[in-house]
Amino acid sequence: MSKVHITLVGSQKMPVYNGIKYIEPDTVVFIASPESQSDVKFIMQEFVGSKINFVTEILDAVDIPVVADEALKLSEKYKNDEVSVNITSGTKIWSCYFTMMFFQSLNASIFYIDQNNKIWDFVHPEKQAFVPFDMFVQFRLNGNPLTKYTMLSDYTDEDIDNIRKIEEIRHLNQDIFNKLTILSKGDNATLESNNKGTFYVKDKSSYVFWDKKKCSVRFVIKTAKKEIDETLVSPNIIKLVFNSGWFEVKCADILSKWQVVTRDNIYLNCVFPVEKHHNQCNDKFPKNEVDIIIKMGDKLLFVECKTQIFESTDIDKFNTVVRNYGGMGSKGLFLTEYAKTDIHLTKIKESNLIEFSLLEHSGGKRKQYKDVQELYNLLDRELYKINKK
Repeated sequence: MSKVHITLVGSQKMPVYNGIKYIEPDTVVFIASPESQSDVKFIMQEFVGSKINFVTEILDAVDIPVVADEALKLSEKYKNDEVSVNITSGTKIWSCYFTMMFFQSLNASIFYIDQNNKIWDFVHPEKQAFVPFDMFVQFRLNGNPLTKYTMLSDYTDEDIDNIRKIEEIRHLNQDIFNKLTILSKGDNATLESNNKGTFYVKDKSSYVFWDKKKCSVRFVIKTAKKEIDETLVSPNIIKLVFNSGWFEVKCADILSKWQVVTRDNIYLNCVFPVEKHHNQCNDKFPKNEVDIIIKMGDKLLFVECKTQIFESTDIDKFNTVVRNYGGMGSKGLFLTEYAKTDIHLTKIKESNLIEFSLLEHSGGKRKQYKDVQELYNLLDRELYKINKK
């Protein structure tokens, strides 16, 4: 008796892959439509070198008599084998008819994998199982491998200590700080291609000098009330100082203290080069970067970090990345320093994203930082809720 696994193929490829890993079959029969046929190759690539025999059956997505006939034909063909049917992906019509045809078969099991990677067996409901989650496989299945990132664990205690010092310099005069550290395209190119250099404000009264070999950044800032001259040194200080890198690492460090997270599962500055031929490619965003991705055991939490939101399109772009790269089970957190406007809060809610701001506002003035336990409590409530489709 051979182990035959029949799996329906739709837009979500991860549950198809997980079903194969769970069953470890001799033969896999993909039920694909003309539209989802091209997705089969992404799944098969993950099993290169295995001894699994792969078969693909092309089936109309909605023609009920055709679907019923195919389900009946396969139930007859494999009646002497040990059969499993994964109905998670594919069309609802497929799920209905393959369930009906195989439910009465003594040799068949039928299961569904939910967004939390729990397997629900329709024939043996007392059986429970979870599928191990591999986020790198998920990204590859979506045609967008994660090719570049930095681990939070790569940042040292000295780096984390310097975040507080960077914030103190910023609070002295935020406008000057931003002019020195939020770089233009040309200044970014200068920073990338040189070992050291200086950026000035327009009147050259204040400047920042950076030296990659010494891992140092020197701030000289003059205001009407105060003047500072301070040099910060740590392995990743240049990443921290420029383009709000300090805020992203600060957010990651805060999240690392949430009891369900470890520093080794927090990825920063994640880069996804979009493949132009892939059907999920959005030409408007030829390459996407995610500030933070956290592997939460069996699902992903995507985090967008901004001191404040200026454009509503930032929300749209982040939501697109979470849905296209993370899959249906992933969550998105929009984490800001300053409180969001009512318009932005409404848009975030409509996008089914989680939001939190670190600072409170009262009468237009900044208040103290919130207790981050509020953030942890929010995530505890929201993380395992099933996403809307």
